[in-house]
Amino acid sequence: MNPNVEKVLGDSHLDENAIGTFHIALGMNYLFGGKNKCLVHIDLVGEGTVK
Repeated sequence: MNPNVEKVLGDSHLDENAIGTFHIALGMNYLFGGKNKCLVHIDLVGEGTVK
């Protein structure tokens, strides 16, 4: 987590690294070292805490 990103701004590249968020990615991942070469990559970012 990046302590300099303190709130969700609506930009998934920053938001996925904000303190207190979680990031789930669906779809294409071969550019990140994976094997899935589909046409879609969706980033889901949410805020939460672990209890």
